[in-house]
Amino acid sequence: MRVFLTGANGYIGSAVAKVLQRRGHTIHALARTPGAQEFASAHNYKVVPGSLEEPKTLEVAVRDADAVVHCAATGDARQGEVDSAATRAMLIPLRGTGRRFVYTGDTPAVESTPLNPTPLVAGRVEVEREVLDASKAGAHTIIIRPGMVFGQRRGIPAMLLASAHDGAVEFVGDGGNRWPLVYVDDLAELYALALENAPSGVVYNATGPNTERVRDIAAGVAKSLGLAQTKSIPLETARQQLGPFADALCLDQVVSSAKARTQMHWAPSNYTIYEDLGLKP
Repeated sequence: MRVFLTGANGYIGSAVAKVLQRRGHTIHALARTPGAQEFASAHNYKVVPGSLEEPKTLEVAVRDADAVVHCAATGDARQGEVDSAATRAMLIPLRGTGRRFVYTGDTPAVESTPLNPTPLVAGRVEVEREVLDASKAGAHTIIIRPGMVFGQRRGIPAMLLASAHDGAVEFVGDGGNRWPLVYVDDLAELYALALENAPSGVVYNATGPNTERVRDIAAGVAKSLGLAQTKSIPLETARQQLGPFADALCLDQVVSSAKARTQMHWAPSNYTIYEDLGLKP
């Protein structure tokens, strides 16, 4: 298939592109900057000039593809607004065609659990609703909700690597909250399986076998850096620096991905964040 992919040079999107290309699909990569265009060309992707903030460019790109995978996000204060407009633009040419659209959502405990997101991503609740509604209008829509993505010493858990100050790795809150982790390469495999095989209007959580407490991850990061200490930052203090993102870091989540494993035969590996940090399992 010709797959229009947003975020092809990003953390999750680049892993998805690699897997899809390996499975014989052609990647049409949205590229806003010259650097993104160079990245796409270097990986033999078709360069699609455009931006999430230019919905018309997305609509045109979708019309030239067999399927769409949306992994990109602006990562700024306008993220919800931009994502909503971009998703609507991509859904317009898909209605009535039966072509596939894979959207990246947010992860609750199980797929049917009512969403209660932090303010940072609250807008995605309505976007997910629109994506699923589009399946009733002839688009083949699928939502994947990743857990905390790690791998290549990147992702949200790897932010702890950059948090070391005065000989200690910092984390927000008491660290007793749990993060449902998913290895980025395993996540990419699920995107490919869902794109190729998932029924329309379905939602899949994407979490691996390991759920870790934040204070334990922080201790692992400290060990990997040769440090002996970790430090808890009170939530109120973190809010002053990180805004709503601080609350997201303190969520306690235990998430099931049994549906993806059963229906898509997805088999995430046992690769752990500690191995990714260079520590022995």
